[in-house]
Amino acid sequence: MVYALEDLVQIEELNTLAGFCALLLNKIDEAKTLFAKSGSPLEALELCRDLLQWEQAMALAGSLAPDQLPFLAREYAQQLEFTGNHAEALMNFERGLKSDILPKSADGVIQQELLNQHVVLCKAGIARTSVKCGDYRRGVQLALELDDKQLFNDCGEALMASGHINEAAILLERGENWDKCCELFIQLKQWKKVDNILPNVTSLKLHAAYAKAKEAEGHFADAINSYHLAGDLDSVVRIYLEYLSDPHSASEILLETRSVEGSKMLSRYFEQHGDFESAIQYLVLCGSISDAFAIAQKQNKIRYYGEVLEQSSSAKPSDYLVLATHFESEKYTLLAGKYYFLGKEYSKA
Repeated sequence: MVYALEDLVQIEELNTLAGFCALLLNKIDEAKTLFAKSGSPLEALELCRDLLQWEQAMALAGSLAPDQLPFLAREYAQQLEFTGNHAEALMNFERGLKSDILPKSADGVIQQELLNQHVVLCKAGIARTSVKCGDYRRGVQLALELDDKQLFNDCGEALMASGHINEAAILLERGENWDKCCELFIQLKQWKKVDNILPNVTSLKLHAAYAKAKEAEGHFADAINSYHLAGDLDSVVRIYLEYLSDPHSASEILLETRSVEGSKMLSRYFEQHGDFESAIQYLVLCGSISDAFAIAQKQNKIRYYGEVLEQSSSAKPSDYLVLATHFESEKYTLLAGKYYFLGKEYSKA
């Protein structure tokens, strides 16, 4: 308060001084009245502006500072847009560009820059609010004219929200919002567009969605590439097995990933094609020991299963004891002793 009063010492005009004192006492209406009667009536205008009382501010500007009307209309429009009153906002953005009140030029470089900025802000506001009021063509045309990334994104998201997917995708691409425009182009099945922007896409979910779409269309090479980018290597294994009958490529991936689900898929593939030894090998690899033992029993591959188990780092003593019991029941005492030993049943061995 003391510092504020010190700032008032230099004011000589009584109504202006009284207006500031009323303002310090939070007597807003009295302050506006005093400013309006003072030698500095523009203070009343600035007070209304600061209080966001736009209708009063524009009424005062009409008589005190007509040159401020376009700028007040724009500021009012920005507040209306923020609160969701898009129709009123559009009207005020347009008022900000009215040729009869907007100066054609300004004195000085800085003032001219401010005027140019005002025009751009009004046009951008018209673009956004036109889209939100249903005039999509006008909004898109203005956005393209202004060529501003943020405006492209604002209008693109508004178009997307209103269901104009194609126009939204185009503007979001211009705004370099790669993930969102990619999602829309996938919906539109505009694959050439997707192919062009896919290197810029960061969302693993979108890479996976693109992969699924290409898989559904039978474009398996593209699907495999995108599943790789999405980190979904089990789906890559599935495509190699279900569509391309390429167990070799599938096995190369599994040797790196050691995926349980992928190894089960490969094991089923080998089992269906009569390659039971490979089926056993990949079940052991993925830790599905009991499933591998079941196939080995059924297909009389117990000895091979034992050899694979010995090479596995995931084998437990209990797994060897199952083998030992089996061989003991079959009277293969040497093999039974070997697996009792590996199962740490040294007395039985």
